[in-house]
Amino acid sequence: NEHMDWDILRRRVSLVLIVRDPSASDEGDVDLIRNYFQLTAKEAQLAGKLARGISLDALAVDLRITKATARARLRAIFRKTDTQRQSELVAVLGRLLG
Repeated sequence: NEHMDWDILRRRVSLVLIVRDPSASDEGDVDLIRNYFQLTAKEAQLAGKLARGISLDALAVDLRITKATARARLRAIFRKTDTQRQSELVAVLGRLLG
């Protein structure tokens, strides 16, 4: 199907690779993210863990929140960081945290 081929070509593929020391504390990162983007403590905590490469589903389990709550926080983070996708958010956070 010719239409399908064009749809495939129009899609963007994003890859973000962040290499960090897993034993390093992320408290400073969370504070920086919170202050820079004016996030709540819970939003900054979620964003910091996303920046470390943890999936949203795993975060929900780790933070003892529902997936719906995690998604709601992620939407708020998107608004405050002017991002639209998780990969875009992680790239922005990666640049901030350098």
